Amino acid sequence: QRCFLAISFVKLLRSVTGEGLASAKEKLDRLLAGEEITIELPDASIATTLLHDLETIGAVAFISSGPP
Repeated sequence: QRCFLAISFVKLLRSVTGEGLASAKEKLDRLLAGEEITIELPDASIATTLLHDLETIGAVAFISSGPP
């Protein structure tokens, strides 16, 4: 299992989504419990940047276009 920096994840998520600390921490806790989470973003370029940044801190992430 790949380790990633929890604090970096929370900071990154908050900076990209604008969500509060409690919400970002809840997503982190779900990830650490082995769940997958979904982060919806309005723009593909933002998603691509987030994907790169998440992989940089050791998170496993992918981009999905969602349901048709």
